[in-house]
Amino acid sequence: MKTARASLALAALVVGAFGLAGAARAEVVEFHIKAGTGRGVWNTRDTAVAVKVGDTLRLVNDDQVVHRMHTNDDAPCLHGEDIAPGESEDCIVTVAFDPDDALGCWDHNFGFNAKFWVRSTEE
Repeated sequence: MKTARASLALAALVVGAFGLAGAARAEVVEFHIKAGTGRGVWNTRDTAVAVKVGDTLRLVNDDQVVHRMHTNDDAPCLHGEDIAPGESEDCIVTVAFDPDDALGCWDHNFGFNAKFWVRSTEE
């Protein structure tokens, strides 16, 4: 699964690097899960990660435990896989997503109270 996601991420980077006529360039947006996060929230509504459709959201696990992004209906990107300490996972943002209008995202391994705030827009 990570290989397929890596291929999708590479495709997004290629499109981002070379662009399409009239298309905005995709970016890689990194978010670091801080050391000591454990079962807690990854960030807050005020520090929500801002991405655009087509961007790659890179989740870097700087914590000492395994984390996994949970998404609903694959929004803003596909449901994540386990991210071991010191590892990262890329997800391609495929749809606009407002966490205030949906259940939002959270750490699949620790439940709804371990929120991850991310907002994606079309541009």
